[in-house]
Amino acid sequence: MTELWFHNDESRWKVYILIEGKNNHNWWLWVTRSPHVVYFTISSTRSASVPIEHFASLQAAKVILVCDRYGAYKKLARLNICIILAFCWVHVRRDFKNLDISYPHLGQWGNTWVQEIGTLYYINKQRLAHWQKELPLDQQNEQFNKEHILLQNQLALMNERCSQLLKHWHGLIVFVDHPEVPMDNNGGEQAIRGPVVGRKNFSGSGSLESAELTAMMYTQLQTVIQWGLNPDHWTQEYLEACAAAGGTAPADLTPFLPWEMSEERRQHLAKPPPARMDSI
Repeated sequence: MTELWFHNDESRWKVYILIEGKNNHNWWLWVTRSPHVVYFTISSTRSASVPIEHFASLQAAKVILVCDRYGAYKKLARLNICIILAFCWVHVRRDFKNLDISYPHLGQWGNTWVQEIGTLYYINKQRLAHWQKELPLDQQNEQFNKEHILLQNQLALMNERCSQLLKHWHGLIVFVDHPEVPMDNNGGEQAIRGPVVGRKNFSGSGSLESAELTAMMYTQLQTVIQWGLNPDHWTQEYLEACAAAGGTAPADLTPFLPWEMSEERRQHLAKPPPARMDSI
């Protein structure tokens, strides 16, 4: 809750239990990804109540949430004045790309917009190549400023030519004044891709406890991977610490939290685990 920007996404998850007031097994796996943590939670609902509860304890006055245009996130931003929504350009691109499926006569027009969005990505990539992260926007170098102006001009032309973008325009241009924020929600979608593939293979969870354990394990292991650590090595050392503590979690978790580790320990845990004599 100390982070300044996040990705968010959600996907279906089956939990094969019966609860009062719910007539099916459809649950939802939600993911919130920040620069330091990938966090999963399981919920029986896809409503705005889930992100509202999750982000209730934000510590910064303003944070940016990169997401798609799902209504739950819009409600979240209305109720939590700390949150600025940054909408995903990949989703806009998909809309134009898919036009020729439902409206073949608009296919060529849609492909033109796919190319326009590609140009936008290219200009932003050129801009970020000259971005000095430690400096504010108004103190950037000349080359960054040049690309920044090109980006603004490209967006102005796109805004004039497509009224369909106007409804979400404010959220689509957040990345302009916040170069640290990605143009799309690929970070969130990539985080939840593994669970989605898994869901197709093993369908879901047989109990609420196993679903919650699944969310916790995805949280731990994807956070470890995000920091460039070897999940086998991290897990082995953690379980050995549990064994040394008499089969309970170690009292001090600092050695296992990537953002608390020394650089030397991070490099150590980034390597494969050493071979164990009892496994040879």
